[in-house]
Amino acid sequence: QEKYHYMITDLFQKNLDKFQIAYSFENVLCTHAGVSEGWLAKTHIENYDNLAEDINEVFKTQMYKFRFDGFDPYGNDKTQSPIWIRPESLIKNSRNIRKKFIQVVGHTRHDKIDLKAKHTGGNYIFIDVFDTINQYLIHENGEFRVGEIEERRRFIG
Repeated sequence: QEKYHYMITDLFQKNLDKFQIAYSFENVLCTHAGVSEGWLAKTHIENYDNLAEDINEVFKTQMYKFRFDGFDPYGNDKTQSPIWIRPESLIKNSRNIRKKFIQVVGHTRHDKIDLKAKHTGGNYIFIDVFDTINQYLIHENGEFRVGEIEERRRFIG
């Protein structure tokens, strides 16, 4: 949205207190792209007890730590933020996090929501599928399942 950059930036900055970059419940951590230990180390977050709250605090006080960073032009770098990291780097660089959390993330398009994907060990659920299939994630009674949208309505904006 290059054309609206200044308007969006102003709106965003005036309402910063309303934004969350991370949300957690039970043993689930939800972010846009995922949280790696490389980024947490760079950000000096060492304790996972209040991880979502700590990430949100960094977002509000040190927003620059969420900028695109690293050597890979596609974000496939272990130090990328929860806005930019790609699944391959996320899975390789969150060994301790996955002992405590299941990460639910979007950002990188997938063909379907696969709750039992072998390459994720069940610790990562990738939900960016609206361009490929009419699925959505449901968490109910402590369990995940996949819902399907019967009729897809196209948003015209």
